[in-house]
Amino acid sequence: MELFSEEKLVREFPMAEKFLYFASASTGIVPEVALNAQENFLNLYRDSELFHDPETFRMMARLRANIEKLIGAQPGEIALMTNTSDGINSIASAIDWAVGDEILIGDREFPANTYPWRNQKRRGVEIKWLSMRNFPLTPELIDRSIRPKTRLLAISSVQFSDGYRADLKSIYEICKRRGVLLFVDGIQSAGALKTNVGECCDFFVAGGQKHLLSPYGTGFLYVCKEILPALKPAFDGWLSHFITPEDFLDLLKHGLPPAPDSRLFEIGTLPYGPLWGMDASISLLLEIGSDRIHTHNIGLADYFCELASEVSGVTIRSDRNTSAKSHIVTIEVANARAVGDQLRSHRTVVSVREGGLRFAFHVYNTTSQIERSLSLLERIIKGELS
Repeated sequence: MELFSEEKLVREFPMAEKFLYFASASTGIVPEVALNAQENFLNLYRDSELFHDPETFRMMARLRANIEKLIGAQPGEIALMTNTSDGINSIASAIDWAVGDEILIGDREFPANTYPWRNQKRRGVEIKWLSMRNFPLTPELIDRSIRPKTRLLAISSVQFSDGYRADLKSIYEICKRRGVLLFVDGIQSAGALKTNVGECCDFFVAGGQKHLLSPYGTGFLYVCKEILPALKPAFDGWLSHFITPEDFLDLLKHGLPPAPDSRLFEIGTLPYGPLWGMDASISLLLEIGSDRIHTHNIGLADYFCELASEVSGVTIRSDRNTSAKSHIVTIEVANARAVGDQLRSHRTVVSVREGGLRFAFHVYNTTSQIERSLSLLERIIKGELS
């Protein structure tokens, strides 16, 4: 089930030896290859003439192409972003809304995927909140909720609080049939689960710091080519127009057309250092392979649930049905926050979310780590550890 030999795991992810780390749904471990790539770029500021633009632009072209491979996008459908909110706001402000248009949002969505849409109220857009208190956003619920004024559905590919994985393919088919745009916040799945954006959404965004194993300040936005012509970006910048080496030979061109693809959302200079790190991380994920990563992560989550179900005082909150389960599992224990603090004091890192303990599994996790963490959890619940 493991993706690395023990030697390579420790070499690439030394934190995995120092901690039992199950918090990639919060922040992923950045591999050494990515840290080295970022450091190499920063070292240019110590001993070079700083003429790195051509090489950096080639890196960004390679990075966009590799992200396209990772998520099943077509050439020209990826824009580099600095975080998830950057991408959501780019699209929310680019849609030509009409007064009375409606956006559907689940009421338990992570706030990054609510505030940019709520901000469109100033343009006459209405928000319709879908209750997720007792049931998830199923295709059937969404189909029933769409009304004539519904223009867009904003949904997470995987819910942050319990790991529920949306049936995006079925939801997308409903949205297309009903004339509704589908925007997916993919930060809890990109890099961890196999994704084919061409089959499941019009827009897809993800920050790099979680399962993409990339430095903070990185991310991407996918925009379906068929949708792009209808968008009117609210912001513009010179690097949305200067896109070929020849363009830079004359910097007094003030009438260049916008980029013909998703790069028109890259409005200025990007954080090159972190992007060099992201380039290395995405290359590593591609080297392992999306299919292998998906199988590994789901398999670890299944194994965790199998063992956790035998621990007295533990209840598995997450839906583990085949179509809904993901690499994220939330469990309920008494005094979850205190238990989470005790786990951390014993170098076991999990997230406390919505009153439960959230475990997220990724490429650097192993079955042995799961066994050790659950043994520790059981001792804490029994009061054997302070």
